[in-house]
Amino acid sequence: MASLSSPSAVSSTASVPRVFSVLDGNVIGQAVTTRATPTVLVSRIEQVIDNGTSDGSDGPGFYSVLTTLGTQQGVAISSLAFANAAAAADVVGIYGVASQNGTAGTRTAYGGFFHGLATTAGSGAIGIQMLSENNTGTDKTYNPATIFTSPFIVGMDIEYTASGAHLGEAGILLRAGNGKMDVGLAILNGVNKADIQTDTASTTILLAGATAHINGIDLSAATFGSSAFKSPNFSVSGSGTVSAAGYIASGLTGATCGAGLGGTSRVTNGLVTTC
Repeated sequence: MASLSSPSAVSSTASVPRVFSVLDGNVIGQAVTTRATPTVLVSRIEQVIDNGTSDGSDGPGFYSVLTTLGTQQGVAISSLAFANAAAAADVVGIYGVASQNGTAGTRTAYGGFFHGLATTAGSGAIGIQMLSENNTGTDKTYNPATIFTSPFIVGMDIEYTASGAHLGEAGILLRAGNGKMDVGLAILNGVNKADIQTDTASTTILLAGATAHINGIDLSAATFGSSAFKSPNFSVSGSGTVSAAGYIASGLTGATCGAGLGGTSRVTNGLVTTC
């Protein structure tokens, strides 16, 4: 059974709390817990009026408020889960489930909601930040055929499922309220092979919606060691030379390619056409 204890009763492997601690299986001299039931349970059944607050204080089962006055990082809720050397189990730092069972069908279930807010000049705001580490001593290279055969290391894993295999709108939705994002998706350094790789079958890789755009793809500020664009039998070099195999341009056939190009074709204004 869990015990509510003073800091002096905490095991030497735990952080010493300032006020009190709830100990379950880690009190010195006692056996570890073997029950799957929670150590602390908060059960709440509510019927309250939504006050529209933006601080999350409308009827929570557990609510934490922290005010920091110095230079220390303020953390309202912190969780640490780890498996020791003898364990053979997954560990989860925070686990949340929201189930929307209302018959009105006009409300949403949020598995998690995070709000980063900056109110002073020079400060920043991050809605959610994630960090994953590979301290295994071996590389984890991406292979779509084998990624699920063993534990994988990724920054974010999004899985969608539905009864009857029905569609959902999008895996990731980017939208702005009163303001605008300068860029929708920014990828910085640290990528080894490809910024974006898609391995879906029978889909369009990139589809522009029926809205007005400035440019389709703008690569004008980039430099390339090889091709700016490549597809089967067609490529555009970093300098703008277009190469197309099996393409006959009207009025340009019958000439012989230069050395190393081969075939019967012609080079005009950087365009290579090959019969």
